[in-house]
Amino acid sequence: MAGKHTDVVVVGAGIVGTATAFHLARAGVDVTVVDKGGVAAGATGVSSGFVRVHVADWDFCLLCKAGWEELTHWEDVVGRPTPFVRTGSANLVPAEDADRAQAAVARLQAEGVPCEVLDAGQLGELHPSVTWPEDAVAVWEPEGGYATPGRCATQYLERVGELGGTVRLGPTVTGLTTSGDRVTGVETSDGPIAAGTVVVATGAWAATTGLLAGLELPVRSRHIVEQRLTVTPDPETLPLYIDLRKEELLVRRDGPGALLVGAEVGDWDVDPDALPPADQDTLATVRQRFRQRLGPPFATTLEKVKMGADGFTPDNRPLIDTWPERAGLHVAIGLNGIGFKASPAIGGALATWITTGERPPLVAPFAVDRLLPAGPA
Repeated sequence: MAGKHTDVVVVGAGIVGTATAFHLARAGVDVTVVDKGGVAAGATGVSSGFVRVHVADWDFCLLCKAGWEELTHWEDVVGRPTPFVRTGSANLVPAEDADRAQAAVARLQAEGVPCEVLDAGQLGELHPSVTWPEDAVAVWEPEGGYATPGRCATQYLERVGELGGTVRLGPTVTGLTTSGDRVTGVETSDGPIAAGTVVVATGAWAATTGLLAGLELPVRSRHIVEQRLTVTPDPETLPLYIDLRKEELLVRRDGPGALLVGAEVGDWDVDPDALPPADQDTLATVRQRFRQRLGPPFATTLEKVKMGADGFTPDNRPLIDTWPERAGLHVAIGLNGIGFKASPAIGGALATWITTGERPPLVAPFAVDRLLPAGPA
Protein backbone atom coordinates (compact mmCIF):
# COMPACT_ATOMS: atom_id res chain seq x y z
CA MET A 1 0.00 0.00 0.00
CA ALA A 2 3.05 2.28 0.21
CA GLY A 3 2.64 5.42 -1.87
CA LYS A 4 -1.13 5.03 -2.20
CA HIS A 5 -3.03 8.21 -3.11
CA THR A 6 -6.77 8.65 -2.78
CA ASP A 7 -9.27 11.47 -2.40
CA VAL A 8 -10.64 10.30 0.96
CA VAL A 9 -9.45 7.77 3.53
CA VAL A 10 -12.16 6.36 5.79
CA VAL A 11 -10.74 4.78 8.94
CA GLY A 12 -13.12 2.15 10.27
CA ALA A 13 -15.20 -0.52 8.53
CA GLY A 14 -18.13 -0.48 10.88
CA ILE A 15 -21.54 0.68 9.77
CA VAL A 16 -20.70 4.42 9.92
CA GLY A 17 -17.44 4.08 8.01
CA THR A 18 -18.85 1.78 5.36
CA ALA A 19 -21.96 3.95 4.88
CA THR A 20 -19.75 7.00 4.43
CA ALA A 21 -17.49 5.20 1.97
CA PHE A 22 -20.46 3.91 -0.01
CA HIS A 23 -22.05 7.34 -0.38
CA LEU A 24 -18.71 8.85 -1.35
CA ALA A 25 -18.06 6.16 -3.96
CA ARG A 26 -21.60 6.57 -5.23
CA ALA A 27 -20.82 10.27 -5.74
CA GLY A 28 -17.75 9.40 -7.81
CA VAL A 29 -15.13 10.05 -5.13
CA ASP A 30 -11.98 7.91 -5.01
CA VAL A 31 -12.27 6.48 -1.49
CA THR A 32 -10.16 4.01 0.50
CA VAL A 33 -11.46 2.20 3.59
CA VAL A 34 -8.94 0.89 6.13
CA ASP A 35 -9.67 -1.26 9.19
CA LYS A 36 -7.28 -3.47 11.13
CA GLY A 37 -10.02 -5.78 12.38
CA GLY A 38 -12.16 -6.41 9.32
CA VAL A 39 -15.77 -5.57 8.54
CA ALA A 40 -18.00 -4.91 11.55
CA ALA A 41 -15.25 -5.90 13.98
CA GLY A 42 -16.36 -3.45 16.66
CA ALA A 43 -19.72 -2.25 17.94
CA THR A 44 -21.39 -2.96 14.58
CA GLY A 45 -20.81 -6.67 15.05
CA VAL A 46 -22.58 -6.60 18.43
CA SER A 47 -25.33 -4.12 17.58
CA SER A 48 -28.89 -5.42 17.71
CA GLY A 49 -29.64 -3.47 14.54
CA PHE A 50 -32.82 -1.78 15.76
CA VAL A 51 -34.51 0.30 13.07
CA ARG A 52 -36.81 2.88 14.61
CA VAL A 53 -37.16 6.63 14.64
CA HIS A 54 -38.33 7.67 18.12
CA VAL A 55 -35.55 8.46 20.57
CA ALA A 56 -35.35 11.06 23.34
CA ASP A 57 -33.28 13.55 21.31
CA TRP A 58 -35.25 15.31 18.54
CA ASP A 59 -32.21 16.08 16.39
CA PHE A 60 -31.22 12.42 16.56
CA CYS A 61 -34.82 11.47 15.68
CA LEU A 62 -34.33 13.29 12.38
CA LEU A 63 -31.11 11.37 11.73
CA CYS A 64 -32.92 8.12 12.56
CA LYS A 65 -35.74 9.04 10.19
CA ALA A 66 -33.29 9.52 7.32
CA GLY A 67 -31.54 6.27 8.25
CA TRP A 68 -34.89 4.43 8.40
CA GLU A 69 -35.73 5.69 4.91
CA GLU A 70 -32.51 4.26 3.48
CA LEU A 71 -32.74 0.97 5.37
CA THR A 72 -36.33 0.42 4.25
CA HIS A 73 -35.46 1.29 0.62
CA TRP A 74 -32.18 -0.62 0.63
CA GLU A 75 -32.56 -2.31 -2.74
CA ASP A 76 -33.19 1.02 -4.47
CA VAL A 77 -30.26 2.79 -2.79
CA VAL A 78 -27.62 0.10 -2.31
CA GLY A 79 -28.65 -2.37 -5.00
CA ARG A 80 -28.63 -5.42 -2.75
CA PRO A 81 -31.41 -7.58 -1.28
CA THR A 82 -32.92 -5.77 1.67
CA PRO A 83 -31.65 -6.73 5.13
CA PHE A 84 -34.61 -5.03 6.80
CA VAL A 85 -37.17 -7.11 8.72
CA ARG A 86 -40.35 -5.32 9.73
CA THR A 87 -41.65 -6.27 13.19
CA GLY A 88 -42.95 -3.02 14.62
CA SER A 89 -41.24 -1.26 17.51
CA ALA A 90 -42.48 -0.61 21.05
CA ASN A 91 -40.37 1.95 22.90
CA LEU A 92 -41.56 2.10 26.51
CA VAL A 93 -41.20 5.45 28.26
CA PRO A 94 -41.73 6.45 31.90
CA ALA A 95 -45.38 7.14 32.67
CA GLU A 96 -44.50 10.67 33.77
CA ASP A 97 -43.10 11.27 30.27
CA ALA A 98 -46.33 10.31 28.50
CA ASP A 99 -47.16 13.92 27.54
CA ARG A 100 -43.64 14.43 26.19
CA ALA A 101 -43.91 11.20 24.19
CA GLN A 102 -47.25 12.34 22.76
CA ALA A 103 -45.68 15.63 21.69
CA ALA A 104 -42.78 13.77 20.06
CA VAL A 105 -45.22 11.50 18.23
CA ALA A 106 -47.11 14.51 16.89
CA ARG A 107 -43.86 15.95 15.52
CA LEU A 108 -42.86 12.61 14.00
CA GLN A 109 -46.28 12.20 12.39
CA ALA A 110 -45.84 15.65 10.86
CA GLU A 111 -42.53 14.36 9.43
CA GLY A 112 -44.35 11.41 7.84
CA VAL A 113 -43.33 8.75 10.37
CA PRO A 114 -46.14 6.28 11.23
CA CYS A 115 -46.34 6.12 15.04
CA GLU A 116 -48.68 6.50 17.99
CA VAL A 117 -48.71 6.29 21.79
CA LEU A 118 -50.25 3.09 23.17
CA ASP A 119 -51.04 1.91 26.69
CA ALA A 120 -50.67 -1.59 28.14
CA GLY A 121 -54.12 -2.72 26.99
CA GLN A 122 -53.54 -1.62 23.41
CA LEU A 123 -50.09 -3.21 23.36
CA GLY A 124 -51.56 -6.44 24.70
CA GLU A 125 -54.08 -6.56 21.87
CA LEU A 126 -51.29 -6.14 19.33
CA HIS A 127 -48.80 -8.54 20.93
CA PRO A 128 -50.38 -10.90 23.49
CA SER A 129 -47.18 -12.96 23.77
CA VAL A 130 -45.67 -10.14 25.87
CA THR A 131 -46.60 -9.49 29.50
CA TRP A 132 -46.73 -5.72 29.29
CA PRO A 133 -46.22 -3.67 32.48
CA GLU A 134 -49.54 -2.43 33.83
CA ASP A 135 -48.39 1.17 33.60
CA ALA A 136 -46.83 0.74 30.15
CA VAL A 137 -46.76 3.77 27.89
CA ALA A 138 -45.03 3.13 24.60
CA VAL A 139 -44.32 4.85 21.34
CA TRP A 140 -45.45 2.29 18.77
CA GLU A 141 -43.91 2.40 15.28
CA PRO A 142 -45.59 -0.18 13.02
CA GLU A 143 -42.90 0.30 10.36
CA GLY A 144 -40.04 -0.32 12.79
CA GLY A 145 -37.94 -3.45 12.72
CA TYR A 146 -34.34 -4.55 12.49
CA ALA A 147 -31.51 -5.34 10.12
CA THR A 148 -28.30 -7.27 10.66
CA PRO A 149 -25.62 -4.56 10.96
CA GLY A 150 -22.72 -6.74 9.82
CA ARG A 151 -24.62 -7.69 6.67
CA CYS A 152 -25.32 -4.02 5.95
CA ALA A 153 -21.67 -3.05 6.40
CA THR A 154 -20.56 -5.92 4.15
CA GLN A 155 -22.97 -4.92 1.41
CA TYR A 156 -21.86 -1.30 1.61
CA LEU A 157 -18.22 -2.39 1.17
CA GLU A 158 -19.09 -4.67 -1.73
CA ARG A 159 -20.63 -1.71 -3.48
CA VAL A 160 -17.61 0.47 -2.66
CA GLY A 161 -15.42 -2.02 -4.53
CA GLU A 162 -17.81 -2.21 -7.46
CA LEU A 163 -17.87 1.59 -7.68
CA GLY A 164 -14.08 1.80 -7.91
CA GLY A 165 -13.15 2.33 -4.28
CA THR A 166 -10.47 0.46 -2.36
CA VAL A 167 -10.94 -1.68 0.75
CA ARG A 168 -7.92 -2.50 2.95
CA LEU A 169 -8.72 -4.86 5.82
CA GLY A 170 -5.84 -5.79 8.10
CA PRO A 171 -3.46 -2.81 8.17
CA THR A 172 -3.43 -0.69 11.33
CA VAL A 173 -3.78 3.07 10.98
CA THR A 174 -1.16 4.46 13.35
CA GLY A 175 -1.56 8.21 12.92
CA LEU A 176 -2.44 11.18 10.79
CA THR A 177 -0.04 12.91 8.45
CA THR A 178 -0.26 16.69 8.32
CA SER A 179 1.17 19.73 6.65
CA GLY A 180 0.70 22.77 8.86
CA ASP A 181 -2.86 22.61 10.11
CA ARG A 182 -4.08 20.41 7.22
CA VAL A 183 -4.44 16.65 7.21
CA THR A 184 -2.61 15.05 4.29
CA GLY A 185 -3.43 11.38 4.89
CA VAL A 186 -2.69 8.57 7.32
CA GLU A 187 0.21 6.40 8.35
CA THR A 188 -0.48 2.67 8.39
CA SER A 189 1.41 -0.50 9.21
CA ASP A 190 1.63 -1.04 5.43
CA GLY A 191 2.87 2.45 4.65
CA PRO A 192 1.34 5.90 4.16
CA ILE A 193 -1.82 6.78 2.29
CA ALA A 194 -1.99 10.33 0.97
CA ALA A 195 -5.44 11.93 0.95
CA GLY A 196 -6.97 15.36 1.04
CA THR A 197 -9.64 14.22 3.50
CA VAL A 198 -9.64 11.71 6.35
CA VAL A 199 -12.80 10.40 8.02
CA VAL A 200 -12.38 8.80 11.45
CA ALA A 201 -15.24 6.39 12.21
CA THR A 202 -13.53 4.13 14.72
CA GLY A 203 -16.17 3.70 17.43
CA ALA A 204 -14.67 2.75 20.80
CA TRP A 205 -11.17 2.86 19.31
CA ALA A 206 -11.50 6.64 19.02
CA ALA A 207 -11.20 6.76 22.80
CA THR A 208 -8.11 4.54 23.00
CA THR A 209 -6.16 4.73 19.76
CA GLY A 210 -3.22 7.00 19.07
CA LEU A 211 -4.79 8.00 15.76
CA LEU A 212 -6.24 11.15 17.31
CA ALA A 213 -3.34 11.70 19.70
CA GLY A 214 -3.06 15.27 20.89
CA LEU A 215 -6.74 16.04 20.37
CA GLU A 216 -8.90 16.56 23.45
CA LEU A 217 -11.40 13.88 22.59
CA PRO A 218 -14.55 13.79 24.79
CA VAL A 219 -15.30 10.13 24.12
CA ARG A 220 -15.12 7.16 26.49
CA SER A 221 -15.27 3.48 25.62
CA ARG A 222 -17.90 1.23 27.16
CA HIS A 223 -18.39 -2.52 27.19
CA ILE A 224 -21.47 -3.74 25.25
CA VAL A 225 -22.92 -7.19 25.88
CA GLU A 226 -25.70 -8.96 24.02
CA GLN A 227 -27.23 -12.40 24.56
CA ARG A 228 -28.82 -14.71 22.00
CA LEU A 229 -31.56 -16.92 23.38
CA THR A 230 -33.48 -19.76 21.80
CA VAL A 231 -37.17 -19.66 22.71
CA THR A 232 -39.82 -22.38 22.58
CA PRO A 233 -42.43 -22.13 21.32
CA ASP A 234 -41.38 -19.44 18.84
CA PRO A 235 -43.01 -16.08 19.79
CA GLU A 236 -43.56 -15.21 16.15
CA THR A 237 -45.22 -11.85 16.76
CA LEU A 238 -42.70 -10.36 19.18
CA PRO A 239 -41.94 -6.73 18.22
CA LEU A 240 -38.84 -4.74 18.93
CA TYR A 241 -39.15 -4.16 22.64
CA ILE A 242 -37.25 -1.30 24.26
CA ASP A 243 -37.77 -0.59 27.95
CA LEU A 244 -35.31 1.98 29.23
CA ARG A 245 -37.44 3.22 32.12
CA LYS A 246 -35.91 1.24 35.01
CA GLU A 247 -35.16 -2.17 33.61
CA GLU A 248 -32.99 -1.24 30.63
CA LEU A 249 -34.22 -4.12 28.49
CA LEU A 250 -33.93 -4.40 24.71
CA VAL A 251 -35.27 -7.36 22.74
CA ARG A 252 -35.70 -8.37 19.11
CA ARG A 253 -36.13 -11.52 17.08
CA ASP A 254 -33.08 -13.07 15.44
CA GLY A 255 -34.66 -15.52 13.06
CA PRO A 256 -37.05 -18.39 13.86
CA GLY A 257 -37.04 -19.37 17.52
CA ALA A 258 -34.26 -16.99 18.52
CA LEU A 259 -34.09 -13.61 20.22
CA LEU A 260 -31.39 -11.08 20.97
CA VAL A 261 -31.62 -9.64 24.47
CA GLY A 262 -29.52 -6.73 25.62
CA ALA A 263 -29.33 -4.04 28.26
CA GLU A 264 -27.46 -0.77 28.58
CA VAL A 265 -24.96 -2.07 31.11
CA GLY A 266 -21.21 -2.47 30.93
CA ASP A 267 -17.81 -1.38 32.22
CA TRP A 268 -16.39 1.99 31.26
CA ASP A 269 -13.01 2.80 29.71
CA VAL A 270 -12.40 -0.71 28.42
CA ASP A 271 -9.77 -1.58 25.85
CA PRO A 272 -11.76 -2.74 22.80
CA ASP A 273 -8.84 -4.99 21.87
CA ALA A 274 -8.87 -6.73 25.27
CA LEU A 275 -12.44 -6.81 26.51
CA PRO A 276 -13.11 -8.08 30.05
CA PRO A 277 -15.31 -11.15 30.49
CA ALA A 278 -19.03 -10.54 30.69
CA ASP A 279 -20.43 -10.29 34.20
CA GLN A 280 -22.50 -13.44 34.57
CA ASP A 281 -24.66 -12.06 37.39
CA THR A 282 -25.61 -9.09 35.23
CA LEU A 283 -26.41 -11.34 32.26
CA ALA A 284 -28.59 -13.55 34.46
CA THR A 285 -30.45 -10.48 35.76
CA VAL A 286 -31.15 -9.30 32.22
CA ARG A 287 -32.46 -12.76 31.25
CA GLN A 288 -34.71 -12.74 34.31
CA ARG A 289 -36.11 -9.35 33.33
CA PHE A 290 -36.86 -10.71 29.89
CA ARG A 291 -38.54 -13.88 31.18
CA GLN A 292 -40.81 -11.72 33.30
CA ARG A 293 -41.88 -9.93 30.15
CA LEU A 294 -42.31 -12.97 27.91
CA GLY A 295 -44.00 -15.14 30.51
CA PRO A 296 -45.42 -18.67 30.20
CA PRO A 297 -45.67 -20.92 28.27
CA PHE A 298 -42.33 -19.88 26.77
CA ALA A 299 -39.00 -21.41 27.77
CA THR A 300 -35.63 -19.85 27.02
CA THR A 301 -32.11 -21.24 26.66
CA LEU A 302 -28.96 -19.15 26.49
CA GLU A 303 -27.19 -19.90 23.20
CA LYS A 304 -24.31 -17.43 23.16
CA VAL A 305 -23.03 -14.09 24.43
CA LYS A 306 -21.61 -11.43 22.12
CA MET A 307 -19.32 -8.68 23.39
CA GLY A 308 -17.98 -5.46 21.97
CA ALA A 309 -17.41 -1.82 22.83
CA ASP A 310 -18.63 1.54 21.61
CA GLY A 311 -17.76 5.20 22.13
CA PHE A 312 -19.87 7.36 24.44
CA THR A 313 -19.97 11.13 24.89
CA PRO A 314 -20.82 13.08 28.09
CA ASP A 315 -24.15 14.30 26.67
CA ASN A 316 -25.06 11.06 24.87
CA ARG A 317 -25.01 12.78 21.47
CA PRO A 318 -22.60 11.85 18.69
CA LEU A 319 -19.75 13.90 17.32
CA ILE A 320 -20.23 14.43 13.57
CA ASP A 321 -18.05 17.26 12.41
CA THR A 322 -14.77 18.51 11.05
CA TRP A 323 -12.10 18.84 13.72
CA PRO A 324 -11.00 22.34 14.75
CA GLU A 325 -7.48 23.19 13.65
CA ARG A 326 -7.27 20.03 11.50
CA ALA A 327 -8.51 20.99 8.05
CA GLY A 328 -9.63 17.95 6.09
CA LEU A 329 -10.32 15.81 9.19
CA HIS A 330 -13.89 14.62 9.72
CA VAL A 331 -15.07 12.57 12.69
CA ALA A 332 -18.18 10.45 13.16
CA ILE A 333 -17.72 9.00 16.63
CA GLY A 334 -19.45 8.72 20.00
CA LEU A 335 -22.57 6.96 18.75
CA ASN A 336 -23.43 5.93 22.32
CA GLY A 337 -24.55 2.41 21.50
CA ILE A 338 -27.58 3.53 19.46
CA GLY A 339 -26.05 4.62 16.18
CA PHE A 340 -26.94 1.83 13.76
CA LYS A 341 -30.34 3.18 12.75
CA ALA A 342 -28.86 6.62 12.03
CA SER A 343 -25.67 5.42 10.33
CA PRO A 344 -26.91 5.50 6.72
CA ALA A 345 -27.93 9.12 7.23
CA ILE A 346 -24.63 9.99 8.90
CA GLY A 347 -22.71 8.44 6.01
CA GLY A 348 -24.81 10.26 3.45
CA ALA A 349 -24.44 13.59 5.25
CA LEU A 350 -20.66 13.24 5.54
CA ALA A 351 -20.39 12.39 1.84
CA THR A 352 -22.44 15.46 0.96
CA TRP A 353 -20.31 17.63 3.24
CA ILE A 354 -17.06 16.35 1.75
CA THR A 355 -18.17 16.66 -1.88
CA THR A 356 -19.87 20.07 -1.59
CA GLY A 357 -17.94 21.71 1.24
CA GLU A 358 -21.22 22.57 2.99
CA ARG A 359 -22.31 21.13 6.31
CA PRO A 360 -25.74 19.47 5.93
CA PRO A 361 -28.28 20.84 8.44
CA LEU A 362 -29.05 17.26 9.51
CA VAL A 363 -25.70 16.93 11.29
CA ALA A 364 -25.20 20.54 12.37
CA PRO A 365 -26.45 19.87 15.94
CA PHE A 366 -23.64 17.35 16.52
CA ALA A 367 -20.66 19.72 16.29
CA VAL A 368 -17.62 18.94 18.43
CA ASP A 369 -17.19 22.42 19.92
CA ARG A 370 -20.09 21.86 22.33
CA LEU A 371 -17.89 19.41 24.25
CA LEU A 372 -14.45 20.96 23.88
CA PRO A 373 -12.91 23.18 26.57
CA ALA A 374 -13.40 26.87 25.95
CA GLY A 375 -10.34 28.76 24.79
CA PRO A 376 -8.79 31.72 26.62
CA ALA A 377 -11.11 34.64 27.29
